[in-house]
Amino acid sequence: MSCSTKNVPSAIRNWSRSTDNMANSSVATAYPKCKFIRSKTLGIKCLKCDTGELVERVAKKGRRRVFYGCNKYPACDFTTPHLPIPEPCPKCGAPFIVEKRGKMGAIRACLKEGCDWEAVAPGPTPG
Repeated sequence: MSCSTKNVPSAIRNWSRSTDNMANSSVATAYPKCKFIRSKTLGIKCLKCDTGELVERVAKKGRRRVFYGCNKYPACDFTTPHLPIPEPCPKCGAPFIVEKRGKMGAIRACLKEGCDWEAVAPGPTPG
């Protein structure tokens, strides 16, 4: 029986990513007796299933990189390593775009299949 069905009160906790893999998560106040953890959503609808929302996750193996995935996993397996931005795509109208960072700078792009929209991300203003 999960704690979410018991209406256990929860609290927002900021844990170190290097130790517990949770950052800004809603955790049951009865932890560690109750292991229920709800991830903080980004408020962006999933591109693949349209019912879930994107949440920040941390890989459990390897270099523990941050990635973004649907909270309906395993029913929906959408993930992206790029930071989602809650702006619609100007070309196809997808619900969000992503910011890809690399050696050449940041680029904003659409992830929707068949859409090839890309633009240089606005940089920090000097001042």
